[in-house]
Amino acid sequence: MAALAVVPSPAVTAAPLYVIEDHLAALIETAELVSPEQEQEFRAEFQTALTAAVDKRDRVGQFLAHLEQQIDFAKFEIDRLRQRKATCERALARLEDYCDRDHREPRNRRQIGRAHV
Repeated sequence: MAALAVVPSPAVTAAPLYVIEDHLAALIETAELVSPEQEQEFRAEFQTALTAAVDKRDRVGQFLAHLEQQIDFAKFEIDRLRQRKATCERALARLEDYCDRDHREPRNRRQIGRAHV
């Protein structure tokens, strides 16, 4: 039976955008200092850093879009709940008015329920 291993979440191990961008900028600034023997390794590292930066920018953009959608949804829900509140308040007012009018008439002077008058 294989042993279980703890695998860290990508969200925990992922570098922040500014770290990725700083690393990419450092590679760009040092490109002229790379010796011909190290050029192949440098190109591979540069390509990896560039891909990581593009991927991270995409994920940040997706998260920004997600947050904007959540804000829009929250606005919609707030409006929906305000309408629901207003509907309930109108129903309560109508029912209270009905109960008050009905209870004021002499023939209807009775207790409406066990707990509410």
